[in-house]
Amino acid sequence: DRILLSLGPLPPRDAALARTKLTTLLRDRKRLLEKLETGYRRYVNDLQTLEFTEQQLALRAREYADFLDAHLLWIRSSRLIRGTDIADLPKAALWAVNPLNWFRVFQDLGDGISRSPGTWIFGLLLTALFIVARSRARSMLSPIAKTGREEEDAQAGLVFKALGVTLYLALAIPFIMSFLGYQLSSAHEADDFSRAVGGGLLRAAQVLALTAFLYHFCRRDGLAEAHFGWPQEARQSLRHNVLWVAQVLIPLSFIVGMTETEGSELYRDSLGRTASIAAWLAVAAFFMRLLRPSGAIASFWRHRFSRHWVFKLRAVWVLALVGIPIMVAGLVVAGYLYTASVLHGRYNATLLLILCLGLVHGLLIKTITSALRRLERRTTQDSVETGEDQGGSRERGAGETRTAAQRAEEAEKRMKDLDHQSRTLVKIFTIVLGFFFGWAIWAPVLPALKLFGGMPLWTYGTEVDGVRKALPITLAHLVTAMVTAGITMVAAKNLPGILQLLFLNRLPLDAGARYAVQTLLRYAIVVIGIIVTFSALGLRWSSIQWLVAALGVGLGFGLQEIVANFVCGLIILFERPFRVGDVVTIGDQTGKVTRIQIRATTVVDWDRRELIVPNKEFITGQLINWSLSDPITRVVVPVGVAYGSDTKRTEELLLKVARENVTVLSQPEPSALFLGFGDNSLNFELRAFVRGIDNRLPVTHQLHLAIDREFQKAGINIAFPQRDIHLDTTGPVEVHLVRDHKGNSDNS
Repeated sequence: DRILLSLGPLPPRDAALARTKLTTLLRDRKRLLEKLETGYRRYVNDLQTLEFTEQQLALRAREYADFLDAHLLWIRSSRLIRGTDIADLPKAALWAVNPLNWFRVFQDLGDGISRSPGTWIFGLLLTALFIVARSRARSMLSPIAKTGREEEDAQAGLVFKALGVTLYLALAIPFIMSFLGYQLSSAHEADDFSRAVGGGLLRAAQVLALTAFLYHFCRRDGLAEAHFGWPQEARQSLRHNVLWVAQVLIPLSFIVGMTETEGSELYRDSLGRTASIAAWLAVAAFFMRLLRPSGAIASFWRHRFSRHWVFKLRAVWVLALVGIPIMVAGLVVAGYLYTASVLHGRYNATLLLILCLGLVHGLLIKTITSALRRLERRTTQDSVETGEDQGGSRERGAGETRTAAQRAEEAEKRMKDLDHQSRTLVKIFTIVLGFFFGWAIWAPVLPALKLFGGMPLWTYGTEVDGVRKALPITLAHLVTAMVTAGITMVAAKNLPGILQLLFLNRLPLDAGARYAVQTLLRYAIVVIGIIVTFSALGLRWSSIQWLVAALGVGLGFGLQEIVANFVCGLIILFERPFRVGDVVTIGDQTGKVTRIQIRATTVVDWDRRELIVPNKEFITGQLINWSLSDPITRVVVPVGVAYGSDTKRTEELLLKVARENVTVLSQPEPSALFLGFGDNSLNFELRAFVRGIDNRLPVTHQLHLAIDREFQKAGINIAFPQRDIHLDTTGPVEVHLVRDHKGNSDNS
């Protein structure tokens, strides 16, 4: 009807005909739309099926990739070394030293020069520059080292300059070898032997670059001596071992690179594998000689890093440095060449990472040390200028007197705090950087360990969806638990300090609040670590809740004092009736709080004895905190003067003595009081305030000396006890004769 109305008025016959045609067209259109809808539905279903198929294909591809990652490393890629391989060594050696082959190498080099003369001219110019400037670069190290010893502030810039010279000396010859190797290995027209020589040069250049850097690192006036402070014995030991191992590894690496590039099994399984085994054994021997306990390197590290956790774990990483090369040599013998190749790359990358981290750490420490020295020198100069401007007069401010010695002590303490915080930040940065790159290096190898991680050790029972099942604990679970326990120990020891350094010091919290946050965080880390460790071993809450209940009953009866001390320790951390650094009196003992632990608190008294006081004593007993909200304390000096003394003058002298003392605070003001008439003296009392209990005894001593001096000048006598003796004269006085043991008499 709408369509008919849009056509305008029509005759009845035409309108009926138009209606019939429109009805037919609309029905056809409806059928077409229904077919289109059916087609779209079929298309959507096909898309869903295709998407599901692609997801399944991607899942299968990931499964196959995981399977290959887990198994490919353990598949033997060649046969076990046999006698025939050893018998082929002479033939392979003749191939490597054949003069005709080397003649073709020189021919290919000449052809390469004719094909790309620009590249060769540029490379030869750089080579000539490296060769000509080497002697000048060597002569630059001595002036740099001399300037670094004389000018401490310039060490940060000089160490980077010395590093650049060392890198130049180390990379000169490896650059030449790499250039020649790249030209030979990338030339498609070159002979197979020439490309093999190119591959060998590239492999040998890597070894030469690393060993040359270590060699020049330990040279006289080099980085190790002049900038990092290595002793001569340690430098000579490292340089001597690097020299002999370089002479062994460079030709062996060249042979291995040649055989791998050439690709022939005849040469690879005989000459190549033999050279690879010899190279890995040489690396193991190098680390065994270098890191032996009686060696100079071990002695140097023991002297400098004896308290560092890396040195405490030296047995682990020494075993890794020595054991991995021996293991790789065994894999080459057994025919696991692909596995050996993968471990070779990861091992070399790890050694390079350790070297780079050591250099970064040393350079950052040198930069920070230089900046702190400049700041310390500037602070000292400012203190001297301030002292000269004051002309030796005392400076009072905020009720506290500060002398030049106190300012110097505070400046030194700030420098030590800055140095400690800076070194901690550098350590954190180095650890995070090492963990990140170490994970990137070894992450591709970790899936191969799943074969060992899937080995079941024991089983435990648990309920899954209401069904009791026995689940295995594999080697992976055990390793996870051990790693979690180790991370928990390290985090509980270091993470609270890192949190204080990075965040808590920037918040408006006092030292006690920061210590409480650190302690509670340490407890939380330990609890979370224990829960995660036990969960990895299959010890769920449902399995150990009866044990916890039994332990609760046992603790309630047998260890109630320990539990009470633990709860009191938590109360101390939250309520904070005292903090670390406060001076407290508990019972008849007075000292400074140095540590608040889970069971007891350590208090160091004035005789430097450590008193271990249970936390319960602080909560249930009487406690005096000398510095809880205000460290200011009052010193009372009683003085008795003889009868007849000028009391007004005595008061003035006492106030004068207090006001002239540089440690006595001006606010609150000191006071001198006439307390009363004693048996033998007029009793006065001098009351003065000092900032901190540490000043009580020194100020009391100084006030006593000053009072005695001023009273002597003023002629005021300090009273002493007096007694009058009265004889009874109402009767005769009795006289007794006493004889001694010699028979002499004494009339009295």
